[in-house]
Amino acid sequence: MTSLESELREALRERRLRKKWAVAAVVYLAWKMYGKHMSAGDIRDVLESVGYEISEHAVHAYMSGLRELIGRRRSGRRTLYIVKNEEEIRRKLWEALRSSMGRISNEEKEALIESILGRDRKRRDPEVENLVLIWRKPTAEYRRRITNSVYPGNRLRKIPSTFGTFRGVWGFDPGEKVWESLGEGDVLLFRDDGGEDRYRYCGVIASKCNDPKVSTILWGDDRWERLVMLAEVRLVSLPASELNELLGYRAGFRPRGAMRVDPDRVSRLVERHSSVLEFLKEYESE
Repeated sequence: MTSLESELREALRERRLRKKWAVAAVVYLAWKMYGKHMSAGDIRDVLESVGYEISEHAVHAYMSGLRELIGRRRSGRRTLYIVKNEEEIRRKLWEALRSSMGRISNEEKEALIESILGRDRKRRDPEVENLVLIWRKPTAEYRRRITNSVYPGNRLRKIPSTFGTFRGVWGFDPGEKVWESLGEGDVLLFRDDGGEDRYRYCGVIASKCNDPKVSTILWGDDRWERLVMLAEVRLVSLPASELNELLGYRAGFRPRGAMRVDPDRVSRLVERHSSVLEFLKEYESE
């Protein structure tokens, strides 16, 4: 994968690109990596999975301004989009990446640094719990991944016993650097914006490994190959606003994808409760 493709994947995950160039980036990546044409619905689904809010109509509208870079063809009733000028679209996408820098707030930059650098930014203190916040726009894919992994049911039986005993699994794709900083006993909190903005699921890491086959068994795709096996899984109902206040984040703050909370912020919470898990017991639900 070239540096442009890697940079585009990161920028999409962090929602740094303006929507016009996010649309162009998805078309370019699908064409470059898989040789695939994309419909407006396909593009919308990909962008919604990383947190963009966009409609099929808006995708078509953006395409009108990208017609020198992206071509179209009919397939039955659908319009499919594909790159028609590779050199020019690469140049434009590099420009879009450069202009996207600085478009997020200082607080969001700090969260992004935490997410990307993990333990490299600050040596991990074994006395301090790692807390990882996970947020995705509540698409059908995200909820399917929750159903098939945090509460995987019979699918667990298909996973080799060599992985040990565990209650759930979560997978990160290779671009999510936070995986490298995770270890036994760390806590994952899964956020769901469906209806009310709350954290709904909590998992405690037992171990981790890299296995695309398990990713395929659980989610039908090998891209979430960087796995954490969860020894403990709980249902919670924790308002995001309350957690933001306790951790010292601004009101309305959202993690970008998977974000490791800075240990100093976790310490604020632990000062008032004996541990992260003790704090979460107050929000457990049936």
